[in-house]
Amino acid sequence: MKYFLAISRIRLIKRNYIDELPYYSDVFGSQNLGEDILTHDDYPIVPVKALSNENKLVNLFRKTAFQPSDTAFEEPINANARINPKFYALVYHFIDFLKEHYHDDMTVYHNQKTLKHIMTYVTRDIVFYYIMAPYSLMHLDTMYSNDEERTYTDLYKDIYTFFSNIDQNEFPGIYNAAELISRNLYQVLPSYISTIRAEDIIKVKVLIDPGNQAAEVVLRTIRTLEFVQIVPSGVYDDVDVLITSLDVLPLDIERKNIPNI
Repeated sequence: MKYFLAISRIRLIKRNYIDELPYYSDVFGSQNLGEDILTHDDYPIVPVKALSNENKLVNLFRKTAFQPSDTAFEEPINANARINPKFYALVYHFIDFLKEHYHDDMTVYHNQKTLKHIMTYVTRDIVFYYIMAPYSLMHLDTMYSNDEERTYTDLYKDIYTFFSNIDQNEFPGIYNAAELISRNLYQVLPSYISTIRAEDIIKVKVLIDPGNQAAEVVLRTIRTLEFVQIVPSGVYDDVDVLITSLDVLPLDIERKNIPNI
């Protein structure tokens, strides 16, 4: 934050003023997000409007990009300002989109405090990019050189599908920053959503000889894994993984006598 503030001070000293913040105004109107950090006493020759715009930009970063997490502060970013309702509507639409994809696994719906936290985080992220990225597309490879989209999960792809299909004319900055928003949210949302689809569940069969002390320990450990389903002992079809202490694999001599075993 101190480096960003230093850039603002340099901009004022060089008289490279910010004349307009049209997309900020679309979100917050004429409101500021906090107290003036750059005061008229410090910069008496700077036009009032230019100083106000600089303070708005500084506070935008302070309340969004430099706020460490959704749970670190209980108050949402509009604690002292009203946000254009269309952004709340977009966040609700996004939450409904997730609900359609993840159904009962979207545990956020069962806890209103958690729901508030995640909606605050999403609102903070999309509002920031709406204001800061209205004129050109922003790609991950220009911001994070070590990231590769193909390594991302289905959750990232679902988030990207949503934000890359919103109205480009109504939400230009959000549309342009769809990749960055998706990256930010896919790092946070797994704390609230079980992102494993039914078709990705691993079906495990456990066969352990009677009396083996490890049997219950193995089963208890496996049952704690959300992505694993224990297959009943009498079922042999559609098994992905077999865990066993039994001699179910062919011996070397059997492999020699029956090559195709």
